[in-house]
Amino acid sequence: MRKITVLELLSNRRLAMRSHVRELELKNSVKVVYNKWAKEGSCLVEMKRWMEDITLKLTAGVIAGNGRINVDDGFREAFKPFFDLMGTFTVADAISFLRWFDFGGYEKEVKRTGKKMDDLLQEWLNEHKRRKNSGDHVAEAEKDFMDVMLEILDGGTNKILNFEADTIIKATCVFTLASLVHAFEIATLSDEPVDMNESLRFNNVKEMPLQVLLTPRLPSEAYR
Repeated sequence: MRKITVLELLSNRRLAMRSHVRELELKNSVKVVYNKWAKEGSCLVEMKRWMEDITLKLTAGVIAGNGRINVDDGFREAFKPFFDLMGTFTVADAISFLRWFDFGGYEKEVKRTGKKMDDLLQEWLNEHKRRKNSGDHVAEAEKDFMDVMLEILDGGTNKILNFEADTIIKATCVFTLASLVHAFEIATLSDEPVDMNESLRFNNVKEMPLQVLLTPRLPSEAYR
């Protein structure tokens, strides 16, 4: 899955071909604000919501294509909690056995958000399959992640390690998002496996100080 993500979905060539998605979404977002200002003479912009909308639309455009999906409240309900949860620190992150108590309800929220994301990605994937089966041609530069994955998995009919193609495609989309957030590879100075053994203390610190090298996981173009 990582090989597909790095070599096919986030390669220099693929990122270059999808650069127009970022430009288009940013241009459209600025245009909306400008048109409102021109019409009303003033425009109060909630920057947090505005930046969230740009990020979510960019995500949708890269994964499932611009103009082919409906970026509505259902989309926001699935993806915004996903990004929020990825940056949330919980008590269970420090004291693992407390995960069973689910303080704050984060475990339940993770499962609920995962179900929403799976349903949404399945809806997008079904739409891509219908378009592909109808013979609708998509130019190479316009292909999104799901188009590429359907090609790799022969239209979504192949299995890998007994996993259905739909499961692999949806998991790869989520893995791609996670790769963009977790942007570095971790390695030791001697190129040995990272020792993550913990000592039995209240805050579960490592037995040995962690000395690692951080290198960007993706091509430099992905961070520009």
